[in-house]
Amino acid sequence: MEITVSKRFLRVPVKFDGTSHKFTFSENGTPVYKFDAVYTEENADAVYYADLRDYLGKTMTVTVEPECAFTPVFEDAMTPLTAEETVLRPQLHFTAERGWINDPNGLCFYGGQYHLFYQHNPYGRLWGNMHWGHAVSPDLFHWEYKEEAMFLDMDGAMFSGCAVVDHNNVSGLKEGDETPILFFYTCAGEKKSTQCLAYSTDGGKTLKKYDKNPLIDEIAPGNRDPKVIYDAKRARWLMALYFVERTYAIFTSQDLLHWELLQKFDLPGDDECPDLYPLTADDGRTLWVYSGAHDMYFVGDFDENGLYQPIQSGSFRITRSRMRHRRITTSRVSRSSALRGTAAIFPARRSTAPCVRRPK
Repeated sequence: MEITVSKRFLRVPVKFDGTSHKFTFSENGTPVYKFDAVYTEENADAVYYADLRDYLGKTMTVTVEPECAFTPVFEDAMTPLTAEETVLRPQLHFTAERGWINDPNGLCFYGGQYHLFYQHNPYGRLWGNMHWGHAVSPDLFHWEYKEEAMFLDMDGAMFSGCAVVDHNNVSGLKEGDETPILFFYTCAGEKKSTQCLAYSTDGGKTLKKYDKNPLIDEIAPGNRDPKVIYDAKRARWLMALYFVERTYAIFTSQDLLHWELLQKFDLPGDDECPDLYPLTADDGRTLWVYSGAHDMYFVGDFDENGLYQPIQSGSFRITRSRMRHRRITTSRVSRSSALRGTAAIFPARRSTAPCVRRPK
C-alpha cells in the first residue's frame, strides 16, 4: 500500500492481546522503519501513534505481515490522555505517557535540566520495538515529556546506553554555540549487535545518529550496554561493556569516536548493563566500582599499565533496598546541582506504562 504522510502522527489502535503484525515503511523501494503491533480497527484497547516526522509530505510504501485491514489515519498531534486514563499512575516515579518503559538511558544534566532517556516501546504494553523515549525535569520530580528521541532502524533496535556531555569538544562534533552531548547505545540487530553513537548539538532537543557507525563492531554475540566515563588521572575515556555470559570489558579512547579494547574479565553472578564510576574511600584514595545489572560489583583501581585490578578477593552485591534491577549513574552532575554530588544513581525498573483504561 502507498501512503502519503500528510500529518506527523499515524494512529495505531491496538488490542492488548492478539496477533502481532509487522509494519514496514519503505521510501523509494528501501525499507527505512518498522515496528510490531497488535493492530486492530475494531474495539481497540488503546491507541498508540507512529511518529513519522522525518517523512512528512513523502509518499511511502507500507507492508503489513500478516495482512490485516489497515486504514491509515494521520493526526497533527497525539490525543492527550484523560484524567481517567492516568488516575492510577504513580505520582512520584516517572512513567512513559504511552507504551512499555524499561531501562533509563542517557541520564545527564545540561542547561539547567535533567535529561532522562529510556528504553521505550511506543506500540504496546510489553517489551519490544526498542526506541529511546525522552523527558526533562528541573528537579527530578516534575517531568515534561519530549518527542521520541531515537527510533529503531533497519540495522536494529535501540538498546541501552549512556550520555556524555563533551565539554571540551574532543569529538569534534560541535556545531554552533551548544556543547555537544554524545549518546552511546547498542544497535541490536537480528544478525549482530554493535556499539553506536548519536549526538545532539541543540542541548538534547534532538539526536542525530553518527554517520560512521558503528564505533565498535560486534565482538561477542549480544555484546551491549555501553557506559562511558572520563578517567581524569590518566587523561582518557573509558567504556564499560557487557560481552557474553559473565564476561565484561573496558575500552579506552581519546576522542570518544575511536575505541580500543583494554581488557576483559569475568564478574561472577552477573550479566549485562555494566556501570563504572569512581568513589573516594575513607582513607582518601579514589577507587573505581565496576558493577553489573544484578548488583554484583568489584572495587578496584588501575595499575601502572592502566589495567583495572580489583582490590578484594571476590565480587560483592550492592544492597538492593528492595529496588529491582540495576543502578545507573548520570553524566556531569555538578556539585552546585540539586543532587550535591558528582553522580546520581537511578534504579532501573522493568515495568509497563501503557495507555491504560480503568478496570471494568
